[in-house]
Amino acid sequence: AFGTVSSKICVSFSVSGAYVSKCGQKKHAVRCYTQALAVYRGHAWHSIEENVHFNVARQSFTLNMHEAAVLFFTRLLKTGRQSIERQTTLVKEFSFVLRQSKTFQETAGGLNTNETA
Repeated sequence: AFGTVSSKICVSFSVSGAYVSKCGQKKHAVRCYTQALAVYRGHAWHSIEENVHFNVARQSFTLNMHEAAVLFFTRLLKTGRQSIERQTTLVKEFSFVLRQSKTFQETAGGLNTNETA
């Protein structure tokens, strides 16, 4: 069962992630958010879980952790629980991340043209 202590811990990790992100501590923010996700996963707090996925995706992107950003955006969009307007916004941001990730890979010489999508 998702007890009071677990929910308080999750909220604390989520709020801490927001605060340390505003202080410029992006890596620490990602760590706080992923700790919260570990507890939220599998419970009925969908909107909070989606918000945390979005924050981890965005923070990962700003840290040039493109693979992690793609992973978290994919998890977020896969649920399909957002409104059409929200999904449209998320798809635009995800598309930007994918374009930047591809550019990053090409610049770094990491693009493998033998792989299929």
